[in-house]
Amino acid sequence: MHVLNGEERRRYPRSKRRLQMLFEDNGPGILNHVDNISEAGVLCHTVKPVALMTRIGVVMDLPKPIEHRVETEGVV
Repeated sequence: MHVLNGEERRRYPRSKRRLQMLFEDNGPGILNHVDNISEAGVLCHTVKPVALMTRIGVVMDLPKPIEHRVETEGVV
């Protein structure tokens, strides 16, 4: 987080709203929980460590009023 004079300097705001999120096929590390999400990325915790630069498939169900499933790929 970049803070200057008490002001948030992130490029994209982060949401701490709980979302249902899964790694495809219970992928590397097995998802434990998600701390927050923004347009730039997701901060999540896994049961096992996942190596940097590992490509993962992610499935996320957006809550009401949107109710939409997002399927995408990411890199650790």
